[in-house]
Amino acid sequence: MDTKLNTPLLEVKELYKRFSISGDFLDQLKFESGKIRRKKEYVHAVNGLNLNVMQGESLCLVGESGCGKSTVARLVMGLEKPTQGSIHYKGDRIDTLFANKEIMPYRKKMQMIFQNPYASLNPRMTINATLMEPIKIHNPTWDNATVQDKVHEVMLSVGIDPTWGSRFPHEFSGGQRQRISIARALAVDPEFIVADEPISALDVSIQAQVLNLMMDAQQERGLTYLFITHDLAVVEHFGTRVAVMYLGTLCEVSTAERLFDRPRHPYTQALLSAIPRLNDNHSSYIKLQGEVPTPVNLPSGCVFHGRCPYANARCKAEIPILTEIEGTQVACHAIEEGRL
Repeated sequence: MDTKLNTPLLEVKELYKRFSISGDFLDQLKFESGKIRRKKEYVHAVNGLNLNVMQGESLCLVGESGCGKSTVARLVMGLEKPTQGSIHYKGDRIDTLFANKEIMPYRKKMQMIFQNPYASLNPRMTINATLMEPIKIHNPTWDNATVQDKVHEVMLSVGIDPTWGSRFPHEFSGGQRQRISIARALAVDPEFIVADEPISALDVSIQAQVLNLMMDAQQERGLTYLFITHDLAVVEHFGTRVAVMYLGTLCEVSTAERLFDRPRHPYTQALLSAIPRLNDNHSSYIKLQGEVPTPVNLPSGCVFHGRCPYANARCKAEIPILTEIEGTQVACHAIEEGRL
């Protein structure tokens, strides 16, 4: 598997996504200085993201809630269209594909596991019907017996008894539902899976089981993962590389081992210092000052400058570029200038 790690499977270039919060035309009209003006407001969810996912790896995208992780997942999977930028899969641009006939081959190669197993399964469909549907769509020439064999095979591979296929989702626990969601993703034999916080809604006792299941599936099927999470303990166990996100931008991209060994960006250092340790004496905690800025009115320059103890005038005025320094990609003027 490691021999594939130098081949980009997915390339995200200068990706932007903004969501309008202005309402309809009449809501946008404001009375200012004696004149009626039209004012539009946007949530700037993703801002100039550049990211490669290498074939065969597990790239973990981490950051606090609201930083844009799930929006990136939905953009990659085509559930949202980018405002600006491009997404390439194996060199082919996929963000501009609209027709079902054009995008269908990529639907089979790219699958998604959603965060909430209680909402991602259709309550009106049996487990058999849920798993048969994608197989039939992507293999229209298969007869029912072949489809059913595939359903049995994929259920067994995720530890679900095939005789449970006649049951409905409400008859299963959260962990079992997430196994069924994983089975649905694996049913069409994908190459690439986006997992959007797939264990955050599960009990801690079940999380390890689901993680191990996903790691076994990767080994057996040669899968590539974009794994979105805010749980850094999971990242340390699961990730090949880690991309740290803050307010829609990337702060740092590094191998998991190097990131936990020597975090470079001030935000990454603060994030890692918050991981609970059994022998922790609280002296290593980094307490950030200030509040997270709103994505509606982004700060100028580096989006982290208002909470960074190393920020100077350049940080407030100029947006840092993700640059490779000693094997780690980091976007920080202080590191570039040798101040940190």
